[in-house]
Amino acid sequence: MASESMTSKGMTSTGMAVRLEGVSYAPLGRMVLHPEIQLACARGDSLAIIGRSGAGKTTLGRILAGLAVPTRGFVCWDETHGDSSVLAPRIQMIFQYPARSLDPRRRVRAIIAETLPKELVEDSSRCRDDAIEQALDEVRVQASLASCYPHELSGGQCQRLAIARALAARPLLLVADEPTASLDSHARGGVLNLLARINRAGTTLVVISHDVRVLPQLCTRYVLLESGRLAAQGGMEALHAVEALQRS
Repeated sequence: MASESMTSKGMTSTGMAVRLEGVSYAPLGRMVLHPEIQLACARGDSLAIIGRSGAGKTTLGRILAGLAVPTRGFVCWDETHGDSSVLAPRIQMIFQYPARSLDPRRRVRAIIAETLPKELVEDSSRCRDDAIEQALDEVRVQASLASCYPHELSGGQCQRLAIARALAARPLLLVADEPTASLDSHARGGVLNLLARINRAGTTLVVISHDVRVLPQLCTRYVLLESGRLAAQGGMEALHAVEALQRS
């Protein structure tokens, strides 16, 4: 029941960006995440969710981002005790296929403006434009592209635009689903460096990936999902376990 899953029952989350307690997810009775998933991510932490295709990584990421409601269990975001709307839109998710998440009818400028803090939007058009330009500059996208539509951008530029849109919200928690998928090596390196810089600046980062090679430069903690079950979690030892599993 949704009411059960979204109630914190007195839990505390001091120092935590997000915490899952006893979470499962079974829409229409189909078990996607098995019961009793326990997971905590501290403020400023960098966490990787690893697993094969179909393991439930994206579903777990959507729950962490407040975009899916667990069937059972409790979710707490930064001491809000189960109410993600208190922090929205400061919880952001970058989707695996960013071009699909960008409105093709809107220009880059309008896409970024969607997530700007309310006070900036209401202050003045100059403040709004400055914030948009700053968001583009942070992801190394030329300000001249602000008048373009998504279909006029390259894959790497769309990925950076999706990150810029998320950054414009000044997020406390950023969930990135396969952020380097379908990018060439040059674009991949740029996106990884950007995410690492965002995390160093204090944003809590959760990265979903099946490619363990890109993770050591981004994350210090790792979670392995196998068929919807939390198989392992920890530091480098958990990553080594994943690498051994992939070699077997």
